[in-house]
Amino acid sequence: MRHRTPFLAALLVVAGCASEAPSTPGARVALSVAPLELPGVTNACYTVVVANGDGETVWSRTDLCADSYGDGAGGVSYVGTCDAAVGVELNTVTLTLDGLYDASGLIAEADYANPGPLTRAVTCLADSDVAVTFDLTVSRRATQGFFDIAVSFEDVFCSAKLDCKGDDGQPIDLLFDESGQRSTTLVVGFSCTDGSTTGPVWLYHDAVVLDCGALGTASVAPEGIGNLADGDGITDPDDLLFGAAVHRGLEQLGYAKAYWNVLLGLRDVTGACRLTTRGTATGGDPWTDQTSPAGTTYPYVDWDVPVTDASGALICDRHPVGGTGAAAGVSVVYSDAATGVYFAAGWNGATMLGGAGLPSCFDGGKNGDETATDCGGSCVALCADGQGCLVDGDCQSGLCLAGVCATATLGLASAPAIDCAQIHGDDPGLPSDIYWLDPNGGDHADAFQAYCDMTTDTGGWTLVLQASSSSAYTYGHSVWTAASAPLTNVTDASLDQDMVSQGFYAVAGVRSMLCMTDATHCNAWTHADATARTLVTGSVPAGAQAAASACNTFECAVNTRPEALNGATSGTWAGAWHRFGYLNFVNGWGTSIRVGFSGDNDTSDSSDTIIGLGLACTSNCVTYATTSGAHGTGSGYYLYTTWSNTPHDDPLAGYLYVTRPVPTLALGAACVSDSQCVSGSCADGVCCDQPCGGMCETCAASGSEGTCVGYAPGTDPENECAGGTCSAVAGCDTPCPDTPTVLGCAVAVPGVSCNDIHTTTGADVDGFYWIDPTGSGEPYQAFCDMTTDGGGWTLVLQASSTSTYTYDATVWTATGTTSNEVPTPVADADRVSRAFYELSGGQSLLCMGDLAHCAGWSHVADTARNLANGPRPGATQATGGSCATLLCASNTFPAVMSQLMGGSSSDTYYRWGYVNDVNPWGTRTRVGFTGDGDSSDSSDTIIGLGVECAGANCPVHDCTSGCHNQGAGYYGYDGWNVAPYDNPLQGFLFVR
Repeated sequence: MRHRTPFLAALLVVAGCASEAPSTPGARVALSVAPLELPGVTNACYTVVVANGDGETVWSRTDLCADSYGDGAGGVSYVGTCDAAVGVELNTVTLTLDGLYDASGLIAEADYANPGPLTRAVTCLADSDVAVTFDLTVSRRATQGFFDIAVSFEDVFCSAKLDCKGDDGQPIDLLFDESGQRSTTLVVGFSCTDGSTTGPVWLYHDAVVLDCGALGTASVAPEGIGNLADGDGITDPDDLLFGAAVHRGLEQLGYAKAYWNVLLGLRDVTGACRLTTRGTATGGDPWTDQTSPAGTTYPYVDWDVPVTDASGALICDRHPVGGTGAAAGVSVVYSDAATGVYFAAGWNGATMLGGAGLPSCFDGGKNGDETATDCGGSCVALCADGQGCLVDGDCQSGLCLAGVCATATLGLASAPAIDCAQIHGDDPGLPSDIYWLDPNGGDHADAFQAYCDMTTDTGGWTLVLQASSSSAYTYGHSVWTAASAPLTNVTDASLDQDMVSQGFYAVAGVRSMLCMTDATHCNAWTHADATARTLVTGSVPAGAQAAASACNTFECAVNTRPEALNGATSGTWAGAWHRFGYLNFVNGWGTSIRVGFSGDNDTSDSSDTIIGLGLACTSNCVTYATTSGAHGTGSGYYLYTTWSNTPHDDPLAGYLYVTRPVPTLALGAACVSDSQCVSGSCADGVCCDQPCGGMCETCAASGSEGTCVGYAPGTDPENECAGGTCSAVAGCDTPCPDTPTVLGCAVAVPGVSCNDIHTTTGADVDGFYWIDPTGSGEPYQAFCDMTTDGGGWTLVLQASSTSTYTYDATVWTATGTTSNEVPTPVADADRVSRAFYELSGGQSLLCMGDLAHCAGWSHVADTARNLANGPRPGATQATGGSCATLLCASNTFPAVMSQLMGGSSSDTYYRWGYVNDVNPWGTRTRVGFTGDGDSSDSSDTIIGLGVECAGANCPVHDCTSGCHNQGAGYYGYDGWNVAPYDNPLQGFLFVR
């Protein structure tokens, strides 16, 4: 075991952000890992993850290698961001050693012990740097024998063993039994040195325990000295030992070595016994309470050796540390960073620690501020499932529900679910409570909390909206029509509040449940698969004169009397229900409702009795019996049976839930959609632990089905790398792997763009290069065309032949992305690069079908995203004709495109480039060419990306249903009297 020099001292400087956006310019995390000093190590690779206090990942890197980011000997430097927003500023930083390398390549994992992830919590301060230090200790196999130290180390070197037999294979007879004869003795040996001549390091030792099952247990305290007696260092109520001894001391072999050995005299037993204990060493000051520091994974020697078999025969032999086979049982393991390891005693050759009672967090009792025995509160140890807790941070699971730590693999801040149905399907025993959701998956930056009803009607209901008994959510309120909600809203059924969750806009379901007043007055119904917001702004359902009748099952059929809601009113109901569910209903009486039930006591479709959410009565409203203004409440009921009777109406609290069938497929199971999988991600035909859409990633690798992994370096099974192969770092190899210091050839030296790399280095080979257009410090790969029309083109977006990038797709309108997608010209896929949003250029190149059909144009310098959303260019009557050069002048006919449409195209092109064009015909496109065969500015022929013909005047087309709403393709026709032709195509957009 080696310490001090070979550790990795990871210094993290966490810079604050002035707002909740962790990408604020200037806010950063500066990571520095000290050089390794393990002999022969030439490189080390790490993963670093920074997350804010809500568990949202701020950033992560999996390819931080010393040969790319540091000194080539294990040290690295890197800059990232953190989140200092109020409420989430307690960030966590996690460092993981992924691999060590020497001159021959990757060092086998069996040759050293990896301590695993190290995590630190730090408060991220706005406009201020915060330092975080990691002590990562690597334990590596040594070849020295016990007490035979041939090399002087500056670091801590330890040897350990258990000897039961001598060189002759006979039991060791060392301690004297009651008859005065030497008898069977078990020898636990432990010694350490730091290579100095001034004194030994601190040694820590646990009690040695002999566990013989039904025969009993004996233990020997290591803080004694010399021969021990029962009750004085030996605890042996079942008389398994005839004696024990502890020997400690110093030896000088040119340097100081401390040894701490424990001997156990074993009686003849008639059953199976095993010996266990632990020991470790460190330099510097002693540990508090003989406990490894919180937040560190520290190596220690663990003894766990079978001593006798069921008959009582001695089966242990000679067990050195790291022994295998028959010699196994003494090994190096690492402490849990969350709990630490407590040792019964500590000693440095002069001072003895321990023996005065265990610290409160290790004493087997619940005391101090512990929330359960020896865990929670200020204890390093976290509580297991079923133990008491006060906050989520008390629990190993990270979830405290009703004062008890609960098992939840989903619904945590670190593992949000798609919806409550997914959480419930994962663990039906979880109670109703507030959980974390992230319906669209990804990096969880937009995850939110919502209340989940886990008991009603089999459970799994997501509370998406609640309206108070004084609700402002009337029919005309923007909450119903807005496209989204802030991330701060948290629904909670125990509160009387107006609250719209992100789930109202993002959680899709096929069933909804409306509860009025409280959670006991509810009805549910089935509907199309959509979000509540989509349904509540949809069309009015057809009128159905459904006679009032009792609803005998929980889920009422459409238009049946909502019997369960009877208790929310005075018990008097109208005779017929005309609308049930998402109504969006306005009739001649002026009564309107967004979600609920409407009806009357006659046969008309007047719906003058209504109950639900989003209520209003704006005309012909009768005199009502309650307080003024109740007819404009957002949640409640207006109930009257005839116009001659006094109506009664009241505001009520209302709760709207949605659910869907619970996903049942586990990781690795065959799937066709995300909704089938418990993980919420279906990738490469199997349920995957993440979306897994990155370059050179697969979730279907043999032996790893269900886990997103990278393809083996040197391969390219999906033909994504345009003739190259997948890289060991990320994505595809660059065309210049042998020159990693040249611009664009490695992640450590990104260019601003492909054109920057081309003009700076003269690169003339197409392929994947590293770019960082904004200087964010988070480079990514992009495909660079270094040959066409002078080269330097960056591929920023590709649309497949079945593209979802239609005119209204958010890919065009989103203001930014952290996507790791890498467009590639050899894949028929929808992919948008970050460069689409970040890279500003003055020229663009559009290729349709393949890279042989391209045309380019000049424009104002801006990003492709901004240009695709900008004003359409003027309409110059450009007569059709060939394009003499690839980079065509504005508004000339794209001759190379006519091949895609069978050689027949419009004579005139009115729009060229980033068009964003909508005309009376309903034809429109984000990027491409629009025109016609006459002199009008109708643009009824279009070709490009983000294409659509959405108007009523779109002609009959000759492709499959719906192709007029494709994301990439063309619609070509010369006149209304000529049959049009249209087809989807792949499309590729480059900029420079």
